[in-house]
Amino acid sequence: AQDGFPPFNVEAIADGYRITLALAGFEREALSLTIQGRELVVAGERDVDEAPRAFLHRGIAMRRFRRAFLLGPGLEVVGARFALGLLAIDLRQTPPEPPKRIDIDRSP
Repeated sequence: AQDGFPPFNVEAIADGYRITLALAGFEREALSLTIQGRELVVAGERDVDEAPRAFLHRGIAMRRFRRAFLLGPGLEVVGARFALGLLAIDLRQTPPEPPKRIDIDRSP
């Protein structure tokens, strides 16, 4: 079950949709994007801090994660970029295939 981490937005943009995930403290190299069937999976790995620290408040998640998004029919990922702790994934709707005519052969 997903616990709400990392937080994300889904927004409509001019020619599709954008999913933006807030990933403060992650390096680009620690992130992965995969598509399995119609499921877009975003995962992140974090190295555990070796030095013990005494937090007075710990509000920044320091753990690995896996978040999955079910893509609707015809949606495809066309790009992703990571800057300033935000991972933006752009999706586009591909046009549906036109109906295909199938010829019926005559029986001999």
